[in-house]
Amino acid sequence: MHLTAMSYNLLRIVEELFKTRDPELSHPTDIKYTEALEKRQKAAKNEEGL
Repeated sequence: MHLTAMSYNLLRIVEELFKTRDPELSHPTDIKYTEALEKRQKAAKNEEGL
């Protein structure tokens, strides 16, 4: 069980490294999620400023 979790986490790290080096490798759903996350963060910052 631990080996499976460690393997998964290692693959996730490698995937993130590739994405930072070449953004074109990002899956469209990852791009959409990132944009939505940034939009929510901006909205939260605007609410704090009120």
